[in-house]
Amino acid sequence: MKHLSLEPYNELFFKSCYYNSLFSMFSFFNADIVHFMSNSVPTYTLKANSIVCEYIDERLDCDLLNDFGINRINRYIDCECFYDTIIKEIDEESPILIATYSDGQFDRFSLINGYSNDGFVTAIQQRYPQSLTYAEEVISIQEVKARHLDGNDFDKIKASFFKQSIKYQSENSVFGANKFFGNCTKNHDRLVVGVSYLNDFVESITEIVEYNERTFFTHLIEDLNNIINSCSVTIKILSEHNHCWPLIYRKKRIKDGWCYVRNKLMKSKLSGQKITNVTSLSATIERVANEEQRYVDEIVAICKVN
Repeated sequence: MKHLSLEPYNELFFKSCYYNSLFSMFSFFNADIVHFMSNSVPTYTLKANSIVCEYIDERLDCDLLNDFGINRINRYIDCECFYDTIIKEIDEESPILIATYSDGQFDRFSLINGYSNDGFVTAIQQRYPQSLTYAEEVISIQEVKARHLDGNDFDKIKASFFKQSIKYQSENSVFGANKFFGNCTKNHDRLVVGVSYLNDFVESITEIVEYNERTFFTHLIEDLNNIINSCSVTIKILSEHNHCWPLIYRKKRIKDGWCYVRNKLMKSKLSGQKITNVTSLSATIERVANEEQRYVDEIVAICKVN
């Protein structure tokens, strides 16, 4: 029987549930979450009439993990041997990440961090599908196998094992913020294009609200949730730097603007009533676009000074 002391990561939602599962092992490996997130610069694009958050990644995930001395090893394990594999890997202090399924559809990730001698494991996972809250749960190995194999046509389990070859000495997170500034400057042109997509979205929002069904609002609200989450991530990164308060305040105003738009759409979707003041909605998005343009200009100016 063994249990690795991993901490469910619930502070922010970054990109997808995979990363929240990944970050849940960072404290165990003494790895730096801000350093990892600083690799990704959020911008905007248009997809099927919706405004979407798109991340520009400078380096591969595996290279970032190597910065912390962490090796990610992907393997297919025979189902019959999986419990023995869990025991071996946990004894070697290697957490195990797998995807699980329900009715053949992706359900969530399970980060296995312990086992007992009676056929149960401990795993950090979302409390339920679509939840943003992660917690440690005790589940049977039979349930783990059944939920994983439900999405596969063969009797093997694809798992990722994480091993630390050297102990990482945590750096000051301000270096992560500086890396983020550098990535923003390097991708300045793409950030400007992202703002142009925002301006296009302003032009089309009236038609979108007027003629699209409520089902479309569901997708748009999900996209806005991702944008709002990306704002929170950026604010977290910037807060590690001592001279970023103007940028933080601007990003908070951008986040507040998107929250206003999302809440209007949610109210319309739940009530079944049309949005009466579309002008206010488009004006808010236009202000967000202007704030984003200033944000891009200011973050590049800071990099030139430094």
